[in-house]
Amino acid sequence: MNQPLYETVKNYVLDHIRDGSWMPGDRVPSENELVSSLSVSRMTANRALKELTQEGLLVREHGRGTFVAARRIRSHPLEIRSIKEDITARGDTYGVRVIATELVPAPVDVAAEMAVDVGAQLIHLRLVHFADGVAQQLEDRYVRASLAPELLSLDFNDVSPSNYLLNKVPLHSAEHIVRAALPCERDAKDLAMRSTDPVMIINRKTTSEGQVASVVTFVHPADQFELSGTFAKG
Repeated sequence: MNQPLYETVKNYVLDHIRDGSWMPGDRVPSENELVSSLSVSRMTANRALKELTQEGLLVREHGRGTFVAARRIRSHPLEIRSIKEDITARGDTYGVRVIATELVPAPVDVAAEMAVDVGAQLIHLRLVHFADGVAQQLEDRYVRASLAPELLSLDFNDVSPSNYLLNKVPLHSAEHIVRAALPCERDAKDLAMRSTDPVMIINRKTTSEGQVASVVTFVHPADQFELSGTFAKG
């Protein structure tokens, strides 16, 4: 059975995106140009571009045209995933900048969240994760020092903190809080973005064997990240 003509137009656009002919930010052919080059109706070209826009692959700007959308990290709101795996899975080059890897006394707010004494020893990690040189995520994490002291000497180009902890420490529960906000000055600087640009912030607390193992704040530039999840009722 022949596929609908609008699917043919969609695949034409997708093939150019997938093979790198059209990169994020590049203008794609207009409806009139697609009509001329593919011998389809304007209605067919319009439907194809509209559906690709709804799927987040294209961005249509009034008066300017249609452009390839920036690729975003997609994450499930209740899963613990490695951003390194997400980045490499979509074909981008992963990179990380380590800002802090240190043993610190627990600050008052973190001590309360982790149910430890103020001043108890914690490992503090602060990293920025990149895809093709573009900052995708700032990770600011505190971990009980006794659970994974090796974190202080790991090469995070080889393994992400999330992956290492999942393999090292038995995970029994995780709590996520997601919110939109403007970044603080320090976060904006580390992500090389303006403090007026919105971010998506995820706070995660994980427990293992009855104690809080780690608390972490992930800060994502809003134009580089989206949450996606499905629910099915049996």
